[in-house]
Amino acid sequence: MLDDNGFDHALGNRVRTALRTEVADVTAPPTLLADVRRQHTRRRAARRITFFATPVVAAAIAVAGVLTVSDLGSAPTAAEPVNAAYVKEQTAKALDNEAHDVLYERGTDTSGGKYGKPGQNTVYERWYSADRSAFRVRVTVDGTVVEDESKGPDGGVSVDFRNRTWRATSPSLRGAQILAEEVMTPGQIQQHLADDSLKVVGPGGTVGGRPTILLHRDPAGKAEVPVDLWVDDASYLPVQFRYQQDDSVPFAMTLLTPTNDNLALLRAVVPQGFHQQ
Repeated sequence: MLDDNGFDHALGNRVRTALRTEVADVTAPPTLLADVRRQHTRRRAARRITFFATPVVAAAIAVAGVLTVSDLGSAPTAAEPVNAAYVKEQTAKALDNEAHDVLYERGTDTSGGKYGKPGQNTVYERWYSADRSAFRVRVTVDGTVVEDESKGPDGGVSVDFRNRTWRATSPSLRGAQILAEEVMTPGQIQQHLADDSLKVVGPGGTVGGRPTILLHRDPAGKAEVPVDLWVDDASYLPVQFRYQQDDSVPFAMTLLTPTNDNLALLRAVVPQGFHQQ
């Protein structure tokens, strides 16, 4: 029944019930009922019929904007509003200490492609120097390494594990940069934040069991594609990225301190017994 203000009490009761039963772990905004009073008047009777038929949808609408789902399939979780300016500032500051790190990325593709068959786990591992002068990629299919290649200013090496062969390549700074041009290094992320091309979207769900904040960058040119970037909501360091195109997969990101062991990861290793081409 509608009161003198045009408020449908049955609707209010249904929304309360839906909020309590369907999203019990989410706190409804304090202005919810006031918003319902304003939005549901006698003139919207036709819409109420559909609204009543789906109380779960009503609850979802009431908490829209505070429910997030990550790319890795985590369950919806309650999230606090995000201060975009603060997130950008803290992310840029966090990356100040990572300018010389080795960036490690790892992604898994099950669609097949060049190296595997549909259903097989094809794992791509990539290492980059912070200045993009050195680059390495290793491909593993169902636990077996099939290819390992690196390039850098001191030369490169390409290892074919299926044929048990390898070949050396000449030094090529530009060659490494071409291979690594799509990667978002700490310096590039800071640049994109500074020119406002990398924008804060909001809560990003959980990645690797940690809550994150999602950022997005639209292409600056025809050759680029949109990209999503997740940063840890405590350290503000990047933890995952994904290009928004049909064949892309999410890549977990880890910044490694530039120790001798980590710098050695930038060069592919030739196993004993492999023949040089």
